[in-house]
Amino acid sequence: MNWVEENTDTISALREYVQGFEKIRPSVFDYFEGGSNPLIPLPVESERGAGTLFFFASLYQNITEPVLMRILSELWKEFGTDIFKLNRLPFARLNSKILSLPGTEKWAFAQQAAGVLRSGCDFFYAHGGLLAWVEKEKDAENCVEIMCRDVFLMGKTSVLKWKPRYFMWLLTQLKNISPDFFWNDRALVPITQGHTRIMREFGPLRKGRVPWTTPAEKQDYFNRFYRMLFPGESFRVYLPFDRYLKPGDLNPSDLQFQCLDAVKHCRNCRLVELCPGKVGV
Repeated sequence: MNWVEENTDTISALREYVQGFEKIRPSVFDYFEGGSNPLIPLPVESERGAGTLFFFASLYQNITEPVLMRILSELWKEFGTDIFKLNRLPFARLNSKILSLPGTEKWAFAQQAAGVLRSGCDFFYAHGGLLAWVEKEKDAENCVEIMCRDVFLMGKTSVLKWKPRYFMWLLTQLKNISPDFFWNDRALVPITQGHTRIMREFGPLRKGRVPWTTPAEKQDYFNRFYRMLFPGESFRVYLPFDRYLKPGDLNPSDLQFQCLDAVKHCRNCRLVELCPGKVGV
């Protein structure tokens, strides 16, 4: 018997755990119109909302989500919808504005941010609205390759190409575009520490053997597992697996793990029996 045949109960528990997150949206969506902390004055489902998500994903490096969204909100206040025309702004002016914003003084990537934003605006000019572009391309990995090719520091030389793959995953969470248009068996879910915890505690890695030698092989291995769990919908695992035993760092006063956002208490979780972080059970 192979691992899948020997672990049908665990597979069922993992699927049930993921299904518990169906009503939970990415925390970055909270910063858009209608969210709990609306810093960006437009719906995330709009074309400009998708464009702002693109900026977020392209800059999401060595910085926390709340700080980066506050930086983007300040740029919105300064430029309004012209934020999508920053490629027309002199580099020195844009760079000076970004470096003057709170939160950039300790951000190692801040010096590259102006170039990334200008390059992103060039991308919008070349390809048009992102939602329409993704539907036209019809393939998430094609979109990843094009973004890496055309956008400064988006991952052209990266093996894992985390930023563009994270952006493609964010699009699967929008209500006005169906993942069926672009998500297929080639699409790769970006992996995080939470994903590794899941694979180690409940997946094939419980055996202790690591069946890969490179980061690319690891990513492929994880994604084969995700496709087995949810054929054609592997994107469903990203958020639930990412939040597994992840500290509540979105709210520093919250000492609970983020997986409790869905299950509320460990006793309600299908993974509780084998979970090393269970509390009060």
